[in-house]
Amino acid sequence: AIKNSISMWKEAGIMPLGINGTKEDADIIQVVEVKGVKIAMLNYTAGMNKPIENADDKYMVNYLTKDKVVADITKADELADYVIVFPYWVSEYTHATTDNQKALAKAMTEAGADLIVGASSHFIGEIENIEADNGNKAMCYYSIGNFCSSFNYADAMVGGIARVTLQLENDTIKLDEEKTGLMPIITHYTHTAGSNDANILGVYPKWAYTPEMADGHGIITRGGVQFSMEIIEKIISDNIKEENLLTQ
Repeated sequence: AIKNSISMWKEAGIMPLGINGTKEDADIIQVVEVKGVKIAMLNYTAGMNKPIENADDKYMVNYLTKDKVVADITKADELADYVIVFPYWVSEYTHATTDNQKALAKAMTEAGADLIVGASSHFIGEIENIEADNGNKAMCYYSIGNFCSSFNYADAMVGGIARVTLQLENDTIKLDEEKTGLMPIITHYTHTAGSNDANILGVYPKWAYTPEMADGHGIITRGGVQFSMEIIEKIISDNIKEENLLTQ
């Protein structure tokens, strides 16, 4: 499955992260160059639903261990002008950030990470500006939630897209804070009585989602879950600071 995924993405001209076709690939730091700026991107997972049992095949997935991550970020910081890390750190069905995530995010920042975009909780989480003991700084999205799902949790229907704008000023790369933040998105599905199927109709930015759609969401009849625009607004406001929200 991993090899098929790699082949599919490469044929589409998209660079896969976090999975490797060969042991040599596992040692490569992926770097893209945009307008003369080199951006390194790293991806890791803390776990899998079906772990790789054969020790000889474990190179196929980048596992989230502190030593590995810090070593890779240190190397990436030497190769690129900007380093982005995508950790899948296990802490499911919660908006809260764990102490382990905080400590690891700080270690990543100290090693040279500039931007951290996390996932795995299925719910959106806090956004933090981190300053490490050595003075390095990074912006961290602890969880952007689900992009698309058929869960029976209202909180899992509300995800986010991390929109980040970088500026190059006097050979220094910095975030354009006014154009950087989280754009909330809603997964919308319908449900047919007597069936357990979720008929996913699409993913909508919050500004394009209507109260009528929320009131007709399939999660209400399929999961017996309360859902409305007011609930969506509360999920967002309880977990994302207003200065980190993007409307469009």
